[in-house]
Amino acid sequence: MTNQRSILVSGCSSGLGLALVERLAHQNVRVYAGLRNLGDATRLPANVRPLQLDVTRTEQIQSALQTIESECGHLDVLINNAGINAVGPWETVPPEIVRNVFDVNFFGAVELTRAFLPMMRRGQRGQIVMVSSLSGLVGLPADGVYAASKFALEAFAESLSYEVRRWNIKVSIFNPGGYATNLMRKAWRPANADGPYEGLIQGALTRTEGGSGDSRKAAADIVTALDTPQGPLRYPLDDTARMVFDVLKLEPQSDRETLIRNASGLAWWIDGQATDPHGV
Repeated sequence: MTNQRSILVSGCSSGLGLALVERLAHQNVRVYAGLRNLGDATRLPANVRPLQLDVTRTEQIQSALQTIESECGHLDVLINNAGINAVGPWETVPPEIVRNVFDVNFFGAVELTRAFLPMMRRGQRGQIVMVSSLSGLVGLPADGVYAASKFALEAFAESLSYEVRRWNIKVSIFNPGGYATNLMRKAWRPANADGPYEGLIQGALTRTEGGSGDSRKAAADIVTALDTPQGPLRYPLDDTARMVFDVLKLEPQSDRETLIRNASGLAWWIDGQATDPHGV
């Protein structure tokens, strides 16, 4: 057992997940890196603890929970970063690919979060981070499968944030723009681009080869935000994201929170009161 702050990051073999654990390794924290393949542990800093963690496998989630519980007794921050992508119009993406994207991007984050929530509730503290995307805010052509999984992740995170606030558990969503990472290089894409969507597929694949964002800069911004307990629900991580936030009028968050409090009639729960003071 240790009183040292503990952080678990999923999807750490490359990209933003690897950049996050590299950044966190320089802090006085106990860092756990979730990897689908433990062979990728050679890429991690020496003081980062690798865990085999395919977020679609319940037994690996439970094993990670048991390891952290036995070694630390608590988890301060859970960063749901694992993700995969698929590029193509809805008509052409096979149903098994759609399900696989949702299994990793949405259901994986849900089940990993649900596993660690009891520990955080018992400790009356914690932070749950969802690494989303601008695709979680805007559905682009040939990006619909990935976008739908991230839209679902955003809804999960938003509702969860109001459910667990009373236990001093903060939920944060980070929305990066495009990065030239393995997420795009390994994305599913049609084996044959011929047919009625040929132009769309070619254009979408050309777009996904880009991505000028800096994953190390994004990781630094996320780590900085972890130390801001009163921060907003959603964070834009680059200039493109800030532009999208402005167009969609996602700030101030207080306007959206007022809507949620009024529409749900559950402000008393959100505020941590024991019962509805109005007796409804």
